[in-house]
Amino acid sequence: MHPINWLKSRGNPVEWAETEKAFFAGTVEMGLYFCFFCIATCAEYLPALQQHTNLEVVRFTGKFSLVIMALWGLVLLFTLHVRRKNPDSTLPSIIKTYLVGQPLMVMAVLNGVPAIVTGLLLSAVPIFGMILFNSRHVLIATGMIWVELTLIGIAVSLGYLPDAPIYINHESTPVFSLVWFVGQILIGLPAVGMGLFIVNALLKGLRSREEKILTLSCRDGLTGVWNRRYLTEMLEHEIAVSRRSTSPLSVVMIDLDFFKKINDEHGRAMCDKVLILTAATLQQAIRETDYIGRFGDEEFVVVLPACDEKTAMTIAERCRSMIEALTVKMEGARIPVSASFGVSTTGDNSTLDSSSLLNSADKALYQAKHAGRNRVVFTSTRPHPPKRLIAFFSKNTPGTEHHHDRME
Repeated sequence: MHPINWLKSRGNPVEWAETEKAFFAGTVEMGLYFCFFCIATCAEYLPALQQHTNLEVVRFTGKFSLVIMALWGLVLLFTLHVRRKNPDSTLPSIIKTYLVGQPLMVMAVLNGVPAIVTGLLLSAVPIFGMILFNSRHVLIATGMIWVELTLIGIAVSLGYLPDAPIYINHESTPVFSLVWFVGQILIGLPAVGMGLFIVNALLKGLRSREEKILTLSCRDGLTGVWNRRYLTEMLEHEIAVSRRSTSPLSVVMIDLDFFKKINDEHGRAMCDKVLILTAATLQQAIRETDYIGRFGDEEFVVVLPACDEKTAMTIAERCRSMIEALTVKMEGARIPVSASFGVSTTGDNSTLDSSSLLNSADKALYQAKHAGRNRVVFTSTRPHPPKRLIAFFSKNTPGTEHHHDRME
């Protein structure tokens, strides 16, 4: 399994228990020092590198790496012990935070205090730590390391300590400058590469979590369609687009008929089922460019960009007939579902705002309810022509046919 996929399968690392974070970080540290051990072993046994390295310091580096690996092994065992008793204990994380920088500082000093790898190691570690652990402890540990490193740098500058003791005459041997540079890369690349990989994986988890939160904040929790706040924002945006492009914009307001009766006779669970099925049906009936949102308990609104009166009425009637054809069963009995629709369009009214457009659709919806429900009513928002209402009556309305009915 790919490492990033493995991290995803474990969930967001930021949300892991404290002991899980400490165990993960300790495992990463063991892998890092294993890389250091392999580099030291290669430098000790490759003749091409022996003439440029201090073999005694190289051997010390290899042994030091093994000791640190053993130390992290003990920390991991302690973490496993604590995890069994208290998974949320912060003690392993605190120990890990204050231990991680010290061995890295030793490795950096052996390679040279002013070297490239020193800055890389001691800058990448706090970033990694602050994502997983308590920022206060990470900042304190980082401050301690930088103070120690500053004191060591002063001692090296004054000649009390050797600079980059792992190399031989790196300042006076021209050929060695390339070897020294390659050494910087070999020592720094595993640490920085591993740190960047892990930080990237962690940030992907955070970004994914943020996207989910953003989606949840815009979606209705029950039906999955847009919520009222987000749909209102989208309506404002589409009105602005409509004004610039002089294209019509339509709004359809939908209210389920006799919803309270369904709730009284069959309970809230059945109401939820009806709402979910209604939302899914409306999404199937509208165009891909349209927006649907839940405005109230049993009320939905559909925004139809670049849609004139005739097309809006056609879409609304398709929605009405599909909702009427819904099959919702309860204990073998079919529960009839229908809805009333109010349609409004901007037409050539470029000054219309979202509130006016919604109010116009709401008036048409009220007219549909008053006329007998289960029908589509249109009201014009044009500023000057006489107001007219157009209704589509359902086939099952007694004494009527499925036709346009003008109402003054």
